[in-house]
Amino acid sequence: MDCPGGYECRNRGESPTKCQIGTSSTTGAATCTQCIPGVDCDEMNSNSGTTSACTSGYYNAGSEFEKLKTCKLCPPGHECSNVAAAPVACASGSYKVGAGAGSCTPCPAGSACPFTDQAPYTCATNYESAGSTTSCTATNVLEGAGACTAGKYAYPNPNECIDCPVGFECPEIFAMPIPCVQGYYQDLSGDDL
Repeated sequence: MDCPGGYECRNRGESPTKCQIGTSSTTGAATCTQCIPGVDCDEMNSNSGTTSACTSGYYNAGSEFEKLKTCKLCPPGHECSNVAAAPVACASGSYKVGAGAGSCTPCPAGSACPFTDQAPYTCATNYESAGSTTSCTATNVLEGAGACTAGKYAYPNPNECIDCPVGFECPEIFAMPIPCVQGYYQDLSGDDL
């Protein structure tokens, strides 16, 4: 009798043994083998003797140091076009907000993308960007003509400067507040980091 898929039959007189999670076997195989990168080898698949490729937006980059057993969701700020490789970070000046499938998008003109996992920030009055950048640059307009100082922002009304809210930073180059980066805080309204 053939050894069933999802089991190993090392010794002829013994009952088949289930494959461990992260390994699999086909019907008739004597031993279970390590799952290969790009394949989902969770408990259900290991025990059934089948494996399936990671679906779009997931990856399994298993290595000898980290034996991934299941496909993982591609994180924000990364692309996972190769299901057998680690996620690739978006290039500077581009972004991808959600987890899962999708490509990094170049930052549009008039905006900046200082964080690859967040939506673009609109440049403030008297600042501009050609796109695909992490920052806005000052135009040749006289300084202070319609622009807010650091610690304030002017959105949605470009003629009214509002104090930056707690938990955000408001550099003068962006029209809207930016959430504080993990590991930093801002606990005063109208302040900048």
